[in-house]
Amino acid sequence: MVSVHDVFPRYRDGALRASGYEAISIVELNHPFDIKFEDVLAFCVPYGITSAEASAVHASLNSVSLSEHARTRHIGLSTVQQQLKSALAKMGLQTQKKLFRAFERYRNMGASRKDIRWTRE
Repeated sequence: MVSVHDVFPRYRDGALRASGYEAISIVELNHPFDIKFEDVLAFCVPYGITSAEASAVHASLNSVSLSEHARTRHIGLSTVQQQLKSALAKMGLQTQKKLFRAFERYRNMGASRKDIRWTRE
């Protein structure tokens, strides 16, 4: 998937205007789910998310069902659901879909500076 984003949109005369600076993101879709826990933990730390909550986030990002995650951790499903709900609230996210987007943006921001090209129209 290729996405183009206006980097510095501005409001002028009460309307949103394009700045002319664009960033292009290229994201591989249908990638294998092998997101490392350490990467998820680094993503979660600034929000004050506990390691148990980060574990629920990790399971969600790897498309592991919450019931399977609860079974492997030997805890109740309601506990895992509450941990994920708490983590989402701390991040200011309402849905798991927004969690996926936020994590993808986080990973994209980790790209080296040489991979970012600025253009002016």
